[in-house]
Amino acid sequence: MQKTRSALLPLLFITALCCMDYQFFTEGYAQELAPIERQAGHITILAIIAITGYWGWKNRRPAWMRNTWLMIYAVCGAAVLATGLLNIVQPLPTVVLDNISTIRLFAGSPLPYCILYILSKTNPVTETEDKEPLFI
Repeated sequence: MQKTRSALLPLLFITALCCMDYQFFTEGYAQELAPIERQAGHITILAIIAITGYWGWKNRRPAWMRNTWLMIYAVCGAAVLATGLLNIVQPLPTVVLDNISTIRLFAGSPLPYCILYILSKTNPVTETEDKEPLFI
């Protein structure tokens, strides 16, 4: 029971952060914010979600789940930041911005955590089988 609770607590935090992101930076109150404030809010929430997910995975096995989590958010954060900076210098087509927005929405949802949680339950790895991380 304790393991399930420790795995689901970060999921609850991530879900609450996603709701805050949607309410304050996508809909509703977001209409009153300047675009740069909205974008900064999205990046901040995305970073907090990444930290919360890492906290949820840091003491769990297998270690590749934690590394996969970090990779997802490093790539997503880099893509969003690079596209935002490039859009400031040279305005990008709406299609590109929509695709990056879709990536941000995926990473800013509880779905990546749920997918990794399900994978951790369907593919148990013992302590001795856990190898060094590939990427980090």
